[in-house]
Amino acid sequence: MIKMRAIIFAAGLASRLGELTRNLPKACLALNDQESILERSLSLIHDNVFDEVIIVTGHAKESIEQVIAQWTKRFKKIETVFNPEYSSRNNIYSAYLIRNLLDGTSFIFNSDIVYHPYILENAMFAYNSDSQSFLIIDDHKPLVDEDMKVTLNTKSNINRINKALNNEESQGEYIGILYLNSNDALQFRKSLEAMVEAQDYGKYYEDALDKIAEDLDLKLVSTEGYEWTEI
Repeated sequence: MIKMRAIIFAAGLASRLGELTRNLPKACLALNDQESILERSLSLIHDNVFDEVIIVTGHAKESIEQVIAQWTKRFKKIETVFNPEYSSRNNIYSAYLIRNLLDGTSFIFNSDIVYHPYILENAMFAYNSDSQSFLIIDDHKPLVDEDMKVTLNTKSNINRINKALNNEESQGEYIGILYLNSNDALQFRKSLEAMVEAQDYGKYYEDALDKIAEDLDLKLVSTEGYEWTEI
């Protein structure tokens, strides 16, 4: 029986990085002489006792498969799910492909983030404290238009998640790590299915979450000012 599952979205073309990602997924870019972005993420996920990892691949998937071949003995299960529409559909389709794995044991990670170990440790504290769903939010830095921002309702729960939100009225930036309990995961799956059925392929999985956020019990878990970045 799986205790905790990490789902990593790594299918995109990352075309804005030009030659760096022409033949390589962004997640496989080297951070230093020892590890890539993906390897750093896998190391932190392993340290926080996840026993299953699912990576949604697309562009240059062979590079990711080569990486995870080195990790098979460190997890109970580590495998890939291929997104054949990676070049024409946004990451909402990656989320759609793994929707049935969202069962209250799964965390979602964006593959292009590098973060201080404390951030995931704090997420695990939130997970073990109660059953409430949450997003990891940087509520310390000033916001800019490109940020995936959140707002809170009167109960201090997240009720919107969208880049178009007003910078001054938002409470922080979603960094790309989330957990949904089984009830909220079911609503998220339905939202994903409705958007894919409507062929709304140009959107992000956060848009599917935004449509239902007001109906979820979704709390903010802060980065507490610890460093992170999106590559």
